[in-house]
Amino acid sequence: MISMALPSDFIAVGQSVNNTLKSVGNSVGPVVATTIMAQYTVAGTGLPSGIAFNVMFLLSIITSILIIAITLFISNYRGIVQHTY
Repeated sequence: MISMALPSDFIAVGQSVNNTLKSVGNSVGPVVATTIMAQYTVAGTGLPSGIAFNVMFLLSIITSILIIAITLFISNYRGIVQHTY
């Protein structure tokens, strides 16, 4: 998708940005999940409650909806929008 959305001169840059953002997501996601589970730990057991998982799933749904909304506004595919560089 990235390769199709960029001119051939910028494909390498687009792939690099994509890989960087995936690395950031892979680093931040587990930290956020661990923080949520630590906040909703059942006293005396050290285990997260069911609310922790509900909050994580809700956060995932909100993030997914936000990403889908952003991608709907990106119509930068070759053939649809001509680049004038």
